[in-house]
Amino acid sequence: MIIMLDDEPYFIAAYKDVFELEGYEVSISQNEDEFFKMLNSINPTAVIIDIMLHTGYDAGLDVYGRFRRLYPVVPAILLTNREDMKSISINDPFTKILLKRDITPIDLVDSIRSMLKKE
Repeated sequence: MIIMLDDEPYFIAAYKDVFELEGYEVSISQNEDEFFKMLNSINPTAVIIDIMLHTGYDAGLDVYGRFRRLYPVVPAILLTNREDMKSISINDPFTKILLKRDITPIDLVDSIRSMLKKE
């Protein structure tokens, strides 16, 4: 099960549809509280977290930090449209930062697929 945290309906619909067409189960959360409730009830195979949420410019990074402490080896993709995130590296082999405008939903599926194969 992939859990996705994003508050933009356009991205949610596009990514969810493609993941499901590719055979993945996806649960969508549009806020941090809902995301952590899902984590408590679902054993995720991977997560996708949008860095910029309506609750704050870096809210997704805070969510990622809390998530990573709970799940140190579950693959995570951090999505953003922030240009300044290109230069930030997270020293974690189970995490990728991807710019939304540089990837298609299929590219995102391929990224998750490649991360899951490494497990």
